Amino acid sequence: MIVLGLHLFHDASMALFVDGELVDFVEMERMRREKHARYLTSREIVRFLADNHLSLADIDVCTIVWGENDAPMLMVDWYGDLEIETGSNDRVVSYQDYVMAGHPAISLPDGTHPQRLFYVSAITPYIDPRNYASSYEHIAAKAVFTDKLINRMVKQIRFGIDGNFAKATFFVSHHAAHARYVVACSPFRVALVVSVDGLVGNSFTGGGIYFYIGHSLYPQVAHASPTGSIYSFFGSLLGFEDLSGPGKLMGLSAYGLPVFCDDAYVGTLTELSNHGLVDLDRGGVTPLFRQRFLQNIQNMTGQSMAQLQQQLLAWDMWSYPPALQANIAASVQEMFRRNIVKLVDSAVRFAKRVGLTYEGICLTGGAFLNCPTNSFLYARYRRLFIPPAINDEGTALGAAMMFIAKPKLPAHLAYLGRSHDVASFVNQELPAYLDRLQMIGSGEEAVLPQLAALLREGAVCGFYHGRSEVGPRALGHRSILARADDCQMAARVNRIKDREPWRPFAPILTAEMAAHYYLDVPADSYYMLFNATVKNLCLPAVTHVDGTSRLQIATEACGPVYRLLKQYGQLCGMEILLNTSFNGRGEPIVETPRDAVESFLRLPLDYLYLDGYLLARRTV
Repeated sequence: MIVLGLHLFHDASMALFVDGELVDFVEMERMRREKHARYLTSREIVRFLADNHLSLADIDVCTIVWGENDAPMLMVDWYGDLEIETGSNDRVVSYQDYVMAGHPAISLPDGTHPQRLFYVSAITPYIDPRNYASSYEHIAAKAVFTDKLINRMVKQIRFGIDGNFAKATFFVSHHAAHARYVVACSPFRVALVVSVDGLVGNSFTGGGIYFYIGHSLYPQVAHASPTGSIYSFFGSLLGFEDLSGPGKLMGLSAYGLPVFCDDAYVGTLTELSNHGLVDLDRGGVTPLFRQRFLQNIQNMTGQSMAQLQQQLLAWDMWSYPPALQANIAASVQEMFRRNIVKLVDSAVRFAKRVGLTYEGICLTGGAFLNCPTNSFLYARYRRLFIPPAINDEGTALGAAMMFIAKPKLPAHLAYLGRSHDVASFVNQELPAYLDRLQMIGSGEEAVLPQLAALLREGAVCGFYHGRSEVGPRALGHRSILARADDCQMAARVNRIKDREPWRPFAPILTAEMAAHYYLDVPADSYYMLFNATVKNLCLPAVTHVDGTSRLQIATEACGPVYRLLKQYGQLCGMEILLNTSFNGRGEPIVETPRDAVESFLRLPLDYLYLDGYLLARRTV
């Protein structure tokens, strides 16, 4: 059976399974070279299938990640070749009529506008109304184990491109896709699942609680948590307007104190509505949501609103964080953490109350990219599992796996992306770059010791190998590597990447080094999703201002980056390096060998490891 998973919105992605085995996965931001690629076009779907010698007519089950809402949702038809039928509420409008009606313009990076737009029926909210969380303390009346609700997580539709139709197509609930992805990756046979992301809205927006038993996913509670809105609305006060903002705010929060934390923002949407912060009827925040937080800051700082606004605008992010901005970030992080912890605590109480005995807790959704919160939860519960692609790009995988009983994934869950033919690139395309590059070594056995010595001398190296990572973090296949014990290295690498100077870096290290240098290392620290406290000050380049690091423990399954750590350890006595994503400011992580070479030439890196080849800039 051939199953195709499509995620059409921001962090767009595609996944292809044949007889239960993942054979291809792409993140469109890396293929299109557009951060957080917001759309998926018919031409990209057709090209993805053609790369695998397939057409849409060959697909047994096509899955499209979709929302749960009572109102129709928008599907963009860029080239006029989509055909879709979902229900009686479907309607089609021309792009010109859409813009004339006052809606914002839509375009691809090349300026292409869609030809038309479909308003199509969403999935009917599938959580039992009695199991809507009015508060974290009382989130559900009873457990639900019925196929009726399971079946309502999907909705059969008809979907085609240019006259070719998949044999069967289904919308799959956004949060069900998040949940299916995490349980398919987890080691647990019975699990408590919590999915969290999204902004304040009606229906199931924000996420839910599921039970996973016997390869089946049972939706339980629409938890109605406001965590996504807290980060989004208050991150904008600091100038974090795009989808990269939460990661920056997380790093900034360590510089401040949570002095503006307000427990009125800690609770479900119902509880926030009691404070006037949320309008449940309209499914959104009220003006008071932002005003109350700003008023609290005013009251504590003694500033007028004009003075406060001026001070917020004065920081350009390229200097050390002022106390005001740092304290706002710390307060937002604390309100976020309190919400998540209360939510997971309530899920645990609910499972206990209904008698579910589970092996561990699976966490999914973009909220769980927040390392300090994950680490707090690990200290509290221990048996946690969080895989690398918990942001929205992973929903293409989860949607496809809704129709696969036992998916077959590669041994290392980080490396599910494409592998590109580096040898062919070196033979056919690299010669065009040799007026600016020189080959200084080839063959892994010869090159890795040479690279280890260069890193010991202070070199900064782009590192490219094999299948690309899934998720937003580079994990040794599309990375920039440098010394972790050089006190000047973090500042240097931030300059190389044109990143804000206060942002931290993470270490990649072996398990032995993690035990040696860090306290309370969470189990399963393989994907940069947990923090650990450093024991001393000997790793300044990868130690944040709060004394923690966001660890990636490397294993043999990571490939040559693990063997490089071993070589480096023989020279320096520590199997640990600074690891950051291979990209410059505003760029996605590199995907292809060509991306790696062109990024290397744009950035002032010293060397490039290209899957067994070592390159440097030509000096004459």
